[in-house]
Amino acid sequence: SIQEGPWVFSAVCSCWRAIALSQPCLWATISLDFTHEDWESPCFEMIPPRLEAHLERSKQVPLHITFRAFWHEAHSRGRELRILYLLALHSDRWETISFTGSSMLYYHLDSIRGNLSQLRAIDIRVRQEHSVPRGGSLTLFDSCPKLQEAFVNPGRYGGDRPLVVDLPFSQLRRYSGSNSWANHAYVLRSTSSNLVDCVLHLIGSPERSESPILLPHLRRLSVSSTDLLQLLDTPALQELYCHHSAHL
Repeated sequence: SIQEGPWVFSAVCSCWRAIALSQPCLWATISLDFTHEDWESPCFEMIPPRLEAHLERSKQVPLHITFRAFWHEAHSRGRELRILYLLALHSDRWETISFTGSSMLYYHLDSIRGNLSQLRAIDIRVRQEHSVPRGGSLTLFDSCPKLQEAFVNPGRYGGDRPLVVDLPFSQLRRYSGSNSWANHAYVLRSTSSNLVDCVLHLIGSPERSESPILLPHLRRLSVSSTDLLQLLDTPALQELYCHHSAHL
């Protein structure tokens, strides 16, 4: 949290403050969770300037960001966007992100598409009451040269609905998501050469493929339905979980 961590440490005394300011790595983690906050609170006005200071003190180190939007986003979107735009100014330093909110938040960030050169892991959730337009998909993360880990609506914090996201699938080593079998099958075929860990939460009923999908390097698998097992060929599998777990 930008209210805790190095802010508390640096307030102890001038010596500790000097140490905190000299260590950019202490400022590399940013956690902003507004899920249960009052969007009308005057305390919110303190967050943008503090966030700017936090980002400045992190210098050029890679960033690890958690952002959870207000539940009542219709009333608070302007405030959220102000924060997201500050974070977006440093998108070339994002290394891991965990975002929860409406699909509109991701579309507002579309200007940073292609400027996520350090992004290694994403955990993105679109709440059930919000939806991606029919036939649409999120394209924000389709060009991330270092991305290897993707959690896409894996079933926590309100994100358990099917969600189509364009990703550099051939790079992925870890994947977790909630979707129909048709979309899961597309992801698995696209990631088959590198996928090591996988969590599949099935929406609806599976459709039998012509032949099982070969995942030659998969070591760990978690499925919400045992019906999926007959659709997969996993010769290197070491661990199997038959009850869905959002994170392996």
